[in-house]
Amino acid sequence: MKGFKEVKQALFILYNQVLFVLLLAEVIVDYLIAADFECNSGNKGFVLNEIIEFALVLIDAKTFQIVNEFVSFVKPTYHPRLT
Repeated sequence: MKGFKEVKQALFILYNQVLFVLLLAEVIVDYLIAADFECNSGNKGFVLNEIIEFALVLIDAKTFQIVNEFVSFVKPTYHPRLT
């Protein structure tokens, strides 16, 4: 999983790219949510990848301060033994 600082930096770049469009549409956002999904790595051949972890970060759009964080691990259904 990427660190929260990396996610914050990526959001800052994305925010600057999207800000122009938001301002044109006269939309003001107060918060941004960054989501990071991790999946299991497969064996040889076709493998169904399943989400094993996801993280959400709530960021104040004006200050870029992290307001809240959430991380959860999920047990895979089809391949419960992680590689």
